[in-house]
Amino acid sequence: MGSISLNKLGGLSIVVGSLLSIIFYLIRPGAGIIGGNVDPADAAASIGALVSNASIASLSFFFVPIGLILFFFGIRTLVEGLQGSDGAAVARLGVIFFLLATVGWVTSSSLALVIAGDNAGGPAGSGVVYAISLGINIMSSIFGSLAFLLISLGISNNSDYNKMFALIVAAVSAVLLVASVWSGQDLSMLQTTSMISGVGYLVTVAWAVTLGLNLMKKA
Repeated sequence: MGSISLNKLGGLSIVVGSLLSIIFYLIRPGAGIIGGNVDPADAAASIGALVSNASIASLSFFFVPIGLILFFFGIRTLVEGLQGSDGAAVARLGVIFFLLATVGWVTSSSLALVIAGDNAGGPAGSGVVYAISLGINIMSSIFGSLAFLLISLGISNNSDYNKMFALIVAAVSAVLLVASVWSGQDLSMLQTTSMISGVGYLVTVAWAVTLGLNLMKKA
């Protein structure tokens, strides 16, 4: 393992990280497959879903950050390999936004773990922690959407990758960006935008897997 090439490790990280994060994102209690489709704007219901499904929540919010960190490493490796090519500057700007989004999502997941473990100091404390987590998650979603809008646009200018797929992801990311900003302005739209985001993330992950496999071939 110590002798693995950077491209191979980066490509593997994209594939494993993106799949790991989306799988455990989809099973998170309250807003995924487990615990019903709870409105994120309903703090009491969302907190209840986390506490009632503490074991699943612990798994979900533990593995999602690990997947995101792997995903970030892989994307950064891929974008660094674009240096000097058309679109490299735009893609590198996107990586900065992805870093900020990853930090935010990891922080939000940590706060969700505190709530799921019933360690937030009772209902009042859980409400405060949830509100903070929700705010961080909304901002992270905005940064993440902007990140993949820029990264996909940058990669679309590189002949080594599928331009049409990259442009599709750019369009999806633009929709997710608008949805994220919209939900931040109007929390009543959170449930709708969460469903839209889930579909958008699946498209992005499918694209990411192709990027990872392509990068591994360069090793």
